[in-house]
Amino acid sequence: MLKFLIPFDGSEQAERAVRHVIRLANCPEAPRVLLLNVRESVDSWEVRSFMNEDEIGRLQQSEGEADLRGARDLLQAAGVDYEWHVVAGPIAQTIADFAAERGCDQIFMGTHGRGGLVGMLLGSVAAKVIQLAQMPVTVVK
Repeated sequence: MLKFLIPFDGSEQAERAVRHVIRLANCPEAPRVLLLNVRESVDSWEVRSFMNEDEIGRLQQSEGEADLRGARDLLQAAGVDYEWHVVAGPIAQTIADFAAERGCDQIFMGTHGRGGLVGMLLGSVAAKVIQLAQMPVTVVK
C-alpha cells in the first residue's frame, strides 16, 4: 500500500494539498495517508521561565490538533484511511525525517509562497523539504 505524507498547518494552501490527495485516494490502490503537523521547538527562555517541558508539550499538542481539525474532517468525510501526528522540531527537517522513518512513498504539501526568490516560487519550507526529502515531493498550489 502506498503511503502519502501531508504536512498540514491549517492554511488554505495545505487544505488544497489534502483535497488533491483525496482525489488520488479514489484510485484502485488507495494510499495510506499520514497527516503531520510540526510545531517549532520552543527554546525561548521567556516561555521556559513560565512553563515546564510537559506544559509546553501539551500546548503544542493542543495547537497541533486544532490545526489538523480541518484536514481530518475532509479526510473522514471522503472516507480516506489516515493517521495523524503532532511533533515538534525544525519544520522542514522534521517533515523529511518523519517521511523517511515511516516509509512514505511521497510527500504532498501546500505552499505559502513567502520569502526570497525560491520562497516566492515554492515557499521556504517546501523548498527545504524538496532538498532534504529522499522521496518525491509534490507541491500543491
